[in-house]
Amino acid sequence: MVVLLNKMISFYYILFCSEYIRFLIFYILQINEFFIKNGVFV
Repeated sequence: MVVLLNKMISFYYILFCSEYIRFLIFYILQINEFFIKNGVFV
């Protein structure tokens, strides 16, 4: 039971981290696109 719980927690943790990283990358790309459109390179 405890092992199953640990596996579920780690699974959700990994899922959350990957979602967060994806959001971060998306956010950074949006900012870069904004600056490139305005002629400023980061």
